[in-house]
Amino acid sequence: MTTKQPSMESLKQFIRRSGTSYLRHPSVTSIGIGYKIKGGKKKRDLCVQFTVGKKAVPQALEAIGVPKLPEAIRIGGRMVPTDVIERNYDHHFKLIKNLAHAQSLDERKSVVDPIRPGVSINNIVGTAGTAGCVVYDAATGAPYLLSNWHVLNGHSGKVGDPIVQPGPYDDDRVQRNVVGKLVRSYVGIAGDGAIASIDGRRLETKIYKLDVAVNQIGEPELNDVVVKSGRTTEVTYGKVNRVHVITSIDYDGIGSRDIGCFEIGPDENRPARNHQI
Repeated sequence: MTTKQPSMESLKQFIRRSGTSYLRHPSVTSIGIGYKIKGGKKKRDLCVQFTVGKKAVPQALEAIGVPKLPEAIRIGGRMVPTDVIERNYDHHFKLIKNLAHAQSLDERKSVVDPIRPGVSINNIVGTAGTAGCVVYDAATGAPYLLSNWHVLNGHSGKVGDPIVQPGPYDDDRVQRNVVGKLVRSYVGIAGDGAIASIDGRRLETKIYKLDVAVNQIGEPELNDVVVKSGRTTEVTYGKVNRVHVITSIDYDGIGSRDIGCFEIGPDENRPARNHQI
């Protein structure tokens, strides 16, 4: 006899309703939905998956006064097993040498016209990140470039700031490279994102080195194969390990924020260089 698994919707609602409370546990770095891991192998049983900075046996936790995480949680009338794995999270950026008025040999880090997703972009007061994709205002249909909050806004940025392409760390002639303005930004339980208008150049919707445009938003599912084209990591592939994840990330200048997301792990069939995803 097999036990019927809980629906993904019931697990999603549990994470949205109660997930942040588990982040207050002194060991927990995130909570999300994934497949149970036994003996180092991924099974087909859905579970509530906790990540911790370092795993410890229950006796060691008791010795330092840290409560044990539950082995199962009642969700939608069913007892859903939990799992604990080691993992820490942080927003990622990599500083590079300032080019000091020298054009980069890498097109991603050079001035491009039309501007397109996959190339260097940033707030004028920041460093350098990646333009993610082109999105459209639901009311007006106006096109915007989407990237992360820490790329287009950052702790010292504000709505209306100039946006430059490439970012200042790729070309410090920032006044010449202004392409638009920061329109909206958000960092919190719904994610980490910001959008910028593009007024100073033409706009291409197809992503650099992928030659496809994002034209539909989908809900990530476990084991989905995903691909991105990034300024630093170039084209990399991965697989969705966990969905409906909430983790607490310490952002420079504004402190810790609970961030909603999903987790991507390596695609063993297409490994990335230097294990970057």
